[in-house]
Amino acid sequence: MKKFILVSCIALLGLAALMSYGMWYKHSDAEIIFTQTATTSPEESAEPWPFDEFWKQSFVAACKLKRLHQIPPGKYKINSDMSPIDVVHLLRRKEQIEILLRIDVANNSDSLFQLFSDELGHSVQEYQEAFDSVFQFSEPNSHLRTTYFFADSYAFTYGESPSKIARRFHTFYKEFWNAEREENRKKIGLTEEEVYILASMVKGETKIFSEAPIIAGLYINRLRKPMKLQCDATVKYALSLKKAQRILKQDLSQSSPFNTYMVDGLPPGPIFITEKKYIDAVLQFEQHPYLYMCADDDGSGKHLFTSSFAEHQRNAQRYQRYLNGLNIKR
Repeated sequence: MKKFILVSCIALLGLAALMSYGMWYKHSDAEIIFTQTATTSPEESAEPWPFDEFWKQSFVAACKLKRLHQIPPGKYKINSDMSPIDVVHLLRRKEQIEILLRIDVANNSDSLFQLFSDELGHSVQEYQEAFDSVFQFSEPNSHLRTTYFFADSYAFTYGESPSKIARRFHTFYKEFWNAEREENRKKIGLTEEEVYILASMVKGETKIFSEAPIIAGLYINRLRKPMKLQCDATVKYALSLKKAQRILKQDLSQSSPFNTYMVDGLPPGPIFITEKKYIDAVLQFEQHPYLYMCADDDGSGKHLFTSSFAEHQRNAQRYQRYLNGLNIKR
């Protein structure tokens, strides 16, 4: 009997030593990043991890030891040299990795809220309601929500409150629209939203930023005449022709509130989430007599500007011959 008890004690001590080793010293031997989309048990969370069963069992035991009964939502990184107890401490402290998002991969607020939902959790409706509340948005024109955002990369954490995110962007918005910019805006005679819309059109028309103040001035000249803005980038947006290198004649007559060949004035919303520098290009537009622009036929991406319609037609014909020479039909 004494021998049995001794053997049992030795076995229990051996098991305890093994589990202690597993919890404190057994490395995961792999690096993973995982997204915990909902609160689950340690067993459920660990099941898909690419670690051996001994490590997973040691993790579950470490959770029980540290009274971590549920794994909170978040995006976490487990390094290859971490023991189960290290991972428990990480989860208890909710030490998430940052999620860096370049928000202008989305074209507008609707697709941006979908991006937030996909990457950060929460529903599209929750983001929309949070932003509308923080920005006190009551416009029937939902396209104007896009003017809340400035194109850049921003850091988030998974599960971050939509209201917290909205407040952060509201702070960015207020900081940008300072007294100097407001004064310039008033001189032009446009609202903040209209300045942003025009800036998005300028962004869509050139990849050479030095042209941006010139193009902004051209569109402001047209607004003041008034003339239709006839911005090719708005046609691409209206017809979802993002990669098109050529706008066809029949495209220009397509019915859309964003087709500035058909509608007067600005479109109802931005066609891009836009960098601050393009907004500043509008606020500090170049004064000149130009009313027309056409891409140069040298392939540089630069534009030719003129106040003469006849000269513009000649420029356009040269550019069309250039595209034909490259066999670019769309």
